Amino acid sequence: METVGLLSDLPSESRAMRTVLAAAYLAAESESTILLTGDSGSGKDYLARYIHDHSRRSSGPFYSINCASIPAELAESELFGHEAGAFTGATKRKRGLLELAEGGTILLNEIGELSQSLQAKLLAFLDTRTFTRVGGEKDVAVNVRLIAATNRNLAEEISAGRFRQDLFYRLDVFSIGLPPLRERLDDLPGLVNEFIDKLAPSLGYTGGVFLDPRVMDTLRQYAWPGNIRELRNVLERALIVSRGGPIRNEHIRVTEPQLLGQAIPMTFSPDRPLPEVIAELERSWIEEALQRAGGNKTEAAKLLGISRFALARHMEKWGISSSMVE
Repeated sequence: METVGLLSDLPSESRAMRTVLAAAYLAAESESTILLTGDSGSGKDYLARYIHDHSRRSSGPFYSINCASIPAELAESELFGHEAGAFTGATKRKRGLLELAEGGTILLNEIGELSQSLQAKLLAFLDTRTFTRVGGEKDVAVNVRLIAATNRNLAEEISAGRFRQDLFYRLDVFSIGLPPLRERLDDLPGLVNEFIDKLAPSLGYTGGVFLDPRVMDTLRQYAWPGNIRELRNVLERALIVSRGGPIRNEHIRVTEPQLLGQAIPMTFSPDRPLPEVIAELERSWIEEALQRAGGNKTEAAKLLGISRFALARHMEKWGISSSMVE
């Protein structure tokens, strides 16, 4: 089966992600329930949409609900709907997302957040493909494909009594695990270009955005604990700060205090006084900043959070020249 052409609409230079997308294409051909697992922000909702768009249901609706963001008392109504008078404020019948997704696909994101009572009702729906609205008496039958996603370890949730084992078995028909961004760094250029192409026009920048090549080196050295969602946010901020102009390292801000490769190994020694240790750390930090800035003192000073004049004094103090680190 040839899948390369169908995979080309998602950035997939890494072997790990191409394996995932090949599995997603197989899943799209079937009508089975799918379980997507992976770290928060790794793109589970994106993959669910990909599966829908390449399935026989692509002409039907696609709905997504984040089970973690809906109050427990409203979750059942959002998913299954309610009848008029079912509770205070329910003045008329409301169709739930399962009903609205008739003929299409529904994504239940962060399904590990569902209450035990809703887990039981969802299990009954998967067994019968029917449900009753809140306050209702008649069964409602729907033809919908269900995709579940979670960043939790459901095996651990089952052991802790927070997730039903029988529901897990019904969901885990076709399971796909998404790798974190740090394990698919070959996809970074494609993801960066895609996000910039989409974000720039929405922010009013239509003339094309230039990315300093050194920025990609910086992005590759970061651990990305927030995965693709964090990358998008970092790039959106960079576009705003740069005003749509060339994006440089000083426009990139990440929340993790250390970039990969930036840690400085130090071992306690009673023979070394504290001032000597601090001096070594200071010099190493300055050299690291200069290397990341390609010897540009202005950029290095911004990375360190000090003035260019202060950086010059530190460089003179330690005998560091920008030519030594370019």
